[in-house]
Amino acid sequence: MTEPAGPARLAERLSGQKVLLTGVTGFVGEALLQRLLTQAPQTKVAVLVRPKGSASGANRITSTLSKAIFKDVVTAAGGVGALMKARVEVLEGDLANIPALPTDLDAVVHCAGDVSFDPPVDEAFATNIVGTQQLLSRVAELGPHVHYVHISTAYVAGRRRGLIPEGPSTMTSTSTVSSPGALPSGRSSRTGRELPTTSPSSAPKPTGTTAAPDRSAPLPRERIVAARGFATSSCAPAPNGPAASVGPTATRSRRRSASASSRRTPPPRQ
Repeated sequence: MTEPAGPARLAERLSGQKVLLTGVTGFVGEALLQRLLTQAPQTKVAVLVRPKGSASGANRITSTLSKAIFKDVVTAAGGVGALMKARVEVLEGDLANIPALPTDLDAVVHCAGDVSFDPPVDEAFATNIVGTQQLLSRVAELGPHVHYVHISTAYVAGRRRGLIPEGPSTMTSTSTVSSPGALPSGRSSRTGRELPTTSPSSAPKPTGTTAAPDRSAPLPRERIVAARGFATSSCAPAPNGPAASVGPTATRSRRRSASASSRRTPPPRQ
């Protein structure tokens, strides 16, 4: 017999199940909550939500379910309050203080976490590492029958592309970075993708590119002009690339010099 696909399969697999979601006030968690409520009508959901300011966890879920993407399921249930009473159980708490989980859970999907780019390291560690450990401890209290799904951030894959399987990373690097912001050798500075590796002696020089400048060689005239303060833009060469062009002020200075030299004073009459 052919197994149903898409929403029908989701509804069949989760029929009569109860799933705990974290992070439902975030982008991924909210989308997952909407899909479970609309495509798995026989599934109940528990949500772990922390109070925020004067809003309790229940108030925050009420606001979430009032969004347009939940309109159909809310209308079918007879309103937000009726939907929450029938299918959504709210657990007040956060990853720093996780309450005891419902004993009738069948699965946990962990979507919560600090995804900001530069949080204080202690706060990020407490949320993403310690908080996850505490949630796993709570899940273990229920027994081995509870399925656990962890949704991590998009950046754990590094520069790899495509489908990244779970498991230890096989990425290794022995190259060094010569200047801040530069990529290790073997990567394109424009795309970040891996490049074919060849030995320095056998690697052909691409046509149309400029080799790194010889620091011991005399500076060209343009660089001297720039060093004296005429240029408005940096003239330092990019790593393994051509030197940057001289700024517009230096160009104008050279033009004025050329114009002045071309207007020679006529010789005095005899």
